[in-house]
Amino acid sequence: MKHIIFSYVAENSGHKIAADAVRDVLQQELPEVSFLSIDASGYFSPIVKGIILRSYIELIKSDPFVWEYLYDNPKIINLTAKLKEIFDTLKSKRLKKKVFNGFQPDAVVCTHAFSCGVFSALKKNSMNGLPLIAITTDFDIHAYWLHSNVSCYLVANSETADKLMHQGILANRIEVTGIPVSSAFASIEDKRVVRERLKLEDLPTILIMGGNHGIGPMEKIITYLNLLPQLFQIIVVTGKNISLQRKLERLARQIKRPMRIYGYTHNVSELMQAADILISKPGGLTASESLCCGLPMIIVNPIPGQEERNSRYLIKRGAAIMVPHESEVDDVVNKLLRNPEILLEMQENAIKLSKPNAAVRAGEIIKHQCNGG
Repeated sequence: MKHIIFSYVAENSGHKIAADAVRDVLQQELPEVSFLSIDASGYFSPIVKGIILRSYIELIKSDPFVWEYLYDNPKIINLTAKLKEIFDTLKSKRLKKKVFNGFQPDAVVCTHAFSCGVFSALKKNSMNGLPLIAITTDFDIHAYWLHSNVSCYLVANSETADKLMHQGILANRIEVTGIPVSSAFASIEDKRVVRERLKLEDLPTILIMGGNHGIGPMEKIITYLNLLPQLFQIIVVTGKNISLQRKLERLARQIKRPMRIYGYTHNVSELMQAADILISKPGGLTASESLCCGLPMIIVNPIPGQEERNSRYLIKRGAAIMVPHESEVDDVVNKLLRNPEILLEMQENAIKLSKPNAAVRAGEIIKHQCNGG
């Protein structure tokens, strides 16, 4: 029996969703293959893992410019290269001892740069010849993805492929697949049909999302939107932020328009299909899902680094609009609702950029790698 490992960082993250999308495709086509999903961050102690997550969130909230300096900075990368190599090697040994238990995987697929580094070290030290496939989950790529032991990079677009080649990665080790999304985004229904199924009113619909942790000034955005004269309804997804969900439930009783609130939910595809505009952080997975639904994005003050780069990619191609502050969101929504031709053009641009079959294409390449590539 063949074994394929999918590795990511953090349960319920976009990296995990992308990994699951590809695994689901392969499970249908290769029922005889054994699949193992590994959260590489699970091999930190719970205390260390919690500290890292809280530190990242607090840094982003309080001083994003520090993160901007640290992120993909050649000086920082060069200074920490040796330390990272030692760290990846130590983690790879621990991973091998605890997970593999004697079996040899036939391929490893990584959807996060950290797990890619760990498995690259493992391949170098004890599993030479192992197909190691890196699936990037943003519209740009940073230097922490670069490893000589990666067999194949599956990337979002030709611009990312060009960047990898500029960094010395051979063209025959790069495939442009798009960012893998769930099969739920493969076919899109009429908005009215979806709204009726969700028991929503047939009104222009604004969807507001803040990622798994419900990050972002959602309460302020809703308050500003409530000042607009147009008729529309609001859907909010707060992720696992229970405190925010409760706060918004109280706010919903005070505003003058329909508002539906979800916590962590598995029906994002339906909510996106029901919506006309998405206000969200521009994570690669969320953005890719919205493109498949032809759903234009309004991006509020993106985090320096990948969010900023994802934003530039989407804005340049007419699928998103960025505002530096939440107080400007209502002006953009007002403009789009008053000018349906602008909204329609953004919807068409989003569809053009979408790659709903990315997971299927990724599955084909992984099968090829398993068979000797």
